[in-house]
This record gives sequence, structure tokens and C-alpha cells, in this order.
Amino acid sequence: MKILYCDGGSFAGDAYNKEAGIYFRGQRIWNAVIKHLLSIGMASADQVLLTGCSSGGLAVILHCDQLRAFFPPAAGGRQTTVKCLSDGGLYLDACVWLNLPSAIKWRFNSRFRIAAAWISPEAAA
Repeated sequence: MKILYCDGGSFAGDAYNKEAGIYFRGQRIWNAVIKHLLSIGMASADQVLLTGCSSGGLAVILHCDQLRAFFPPAAGGRQTTVKCLSDGGLYLDACVWLNLPSAIKWRFNSRFRIAAAWISPEAAA
């Protein structure tokens, strides 16, 4: 099953900005998708592998333990094996060029300006 990245926060947010009218509901999306997959057969799986790259890799790091918790030991001691592989999901906060902000701060600030412009052109100025 491929879960497309759609929330801009590695399926981790659960907040609402009333003034801006913006919802961050990635954690709710994650829970709903996993519960749906469990209901259609994943609950009986012997092995589960969660993978992701880039921001999806960060989602793997953030949610691996949560995914494991969805598979409690079954009667008779059977246990689902859950493994996680993050491909490029760890971002180092380092300066890219001399006298410029770190890569993470630059990316966050540029995305914030884009989001602010979408909400209110005056906020991006």
C-alpha cells in the first residue's frame, strides 16, 4: 500500500489556527489510514514493513513505534513483526553556504512565506 504524502507535516500535525483558518491534521490522516488498512486485512499480517523517503522517511521515523502499537500480541503468542526503513528522512541542520541560514531554517522560512501569501498577501510582505 502506498500512502501519498499530502499534509505537509509528515503525518504528524493535529492543530488548528483559528485566525488563519488552517487545519493541520496529518496525525488524524495517519490514524485513519492505518485503521482502514487494519480493517481490510492488515491486522492478520505476519510481517509489516513501513518505508518512506525524504519527508516520507521522516514520517517513518515519527510513526514506527505507533505502527507497532497497532499490533498487540495475538492469542497463542503470535506476534506481527513490524520493521521500518527511513530513506533520507533525517535532516541535518547545517549551513549550506557561508553566511546563509541553515538548510532547515531556509526551507521552513520559504514554505512559511508561501503559506502566508496563500492565506493573506499582506502577511508575506
